Amino acid sequence: MSIPRPEFPRPDFERKNWINLNGVWEFEFDDYDLGESEKWFLGKDFSRKIVVPYPYQSKLSGINDPMPHDIVWYKRKFCVPEEYLSKRVLLKFRAVDYEAKVWVNGKYVGFHRGGYSPFYFDVTDVIREENTLVIRVVDRHGDQPRGKQDA
Repeated sequence: MSIPRPEFPRPDFERKNWINLNGVWEFEFDDYDLGESEKWFLGKDFSRKIVVPYPYQSKLSGINDPMPHDIVWYKRKFCVPEEYLSKRVLLKFRAVDYEAKVWVNGKYVGFHRGGYSPFYFDVTDVIREENTLVIRVVDRHGDQPRGKQDA
């Protein structure tokens, strides 16, 4: 399978050393909000696959579930070249709707709130050649700003 949206997300800031993490990820709905207390970020096997950058409601995601799920989890293993380990490494997101908690190799690296803004975390101290990235996403229907995809 080819990587969806393989282009550098900001052509005006393109750099030689970067890795696109779009593609197939592990995925799990957390309708009972158990994931954090059960420490899913430490190694739970997720039951579904999703194609990122598409939302689970989309046919292109491979899930195509129109039902609202307030909390979902994403997991992806990835490798970085050895030369990255001697440099500052940033993990950048173009957007996550609406709240994101992020773990790399079981270590909590940060939180972001706001579905329409890019953000990043410095993961230099936790990155290895082989890595596991886990993201808990909360997108509750209610008082937060909504995009055009919301009915």
